Amino acid sequence: MANGVCQHFKGANCSGGSTPANGSIKGVVYKNGDTSDHIAPATVRLNTGATTTYNGSAVWSFDVPPGSSYSITASASGYQTGTRTCPAVTSGQIAWCSIELQPATTKGFIKGVVYKNGDTTDHVSPASVSLNTGASTTYDGSAVWSFEVSPGTYSVTASASGYQTATRS
Repeated sequence: MANGVCQHFKGANCSGGSTPANGSIKGVVYKNGDTSDHIAPATVRLNTGATTTYNGSAVWSFDVPPGSSYSITASASGYQTGTRTCPAVTSGQIAWCSIELQPATTKGFIKGVVYKNGDTTDHVSPASVSLNTGASTTYDGSAVWSFEVSPGTYSVTASASGYQTATRS
């Protein structure tokens, strides 16, 4: 303090003590358990509301006051949003807080028709169509039957009165 006026300098305060320097939280957004397999672009949000866009090169970074706990949330197209609690930040130090994202769970469809005599235009109806998951529907001969499914392998079984039951995988 000079002439009753507080002089602010980096790392000092007017009460005679020092103001702790900020620390940093840094990291990458990655996939497949490999921190060198980056996901970009990705949005990284700190629980304080600060946000940055990660471009896949170098690291994302937030300067934060020491002594608090922080968490980050990362999101990218085609991936599930992830959240992680970061290590404690200390004055002037870096807390590494890279985050792994998992692929989004995408759904697909299994569709078809029930037909006879090898002719896909000669439909059988009504027919019962079921998946090995237990899902079932009744096919009425118009359009197609359809099931929304997660990625995987399925067996489809069709049956109709007067016809042999058929299963395809």
